[in-house]
Amino acid sequence: MGPERSESGVMSEAKVLLEVWGRSYRDLGKAFDGVSDESVHRRPGPGAMAISEIAAHVARTEGLLVLGENSGQLGRV
Repeated sequence: MGPERSESGVMSEAKVLLEVWGRSYRDLGKAFDGVSDESVHRRPGPGAMAISEIAAHVARTEGLLVLGENSGQLGRV
């Protein structure tokens, strides 16, 4: 189990996560500008992931890594 964190420490982590996810959301929005919804959600082949699925995976992993780095739990991700 990681070190104990104060309420302000938890709030600081939450703020960092929200900033990172907000930045990622804006960046992904720019990257997908002009790409149709059909293209974003279409799987290119059997067992392949759609662009939207890859983006969701990257966003989730990025959030877990940020949380892990700030809480000393990176090795548990």
